[in-house]
Amino acid sequence: MPCVLDLGFGQKVQRHRFAELAAAAGLPARLHFLDVPAEERWRRVRARNENRGDTCQLGFDVTREMFDFVESIWEPPSEAELESRE
Repeated sequence: MPCVLDLGFGQKVQRHRFAELAAAAGLPARLHFLDVPAEERWRRVRARNENRGDTCQLGFDVTREMFDFVESIWEPPSEAELESRE
């Protein structure tokens, strides 16, 4: 059954490792990337901090400092990663 995993693989090495694990299990994996501006992502994080619903599993607020740190280590996928299909 197809499914979407939104696991936030922010670095190429993490994405590559997951693709290897999926392939070893005989499962196809495809990378989808939504290029949303940082300020929009921060707006959404703030909204999630303020309006946690039943489906939000995060037990703490994400601060601007946390957000900025993750932004500093983010590696957008290359064209080769996006074109790679299994």
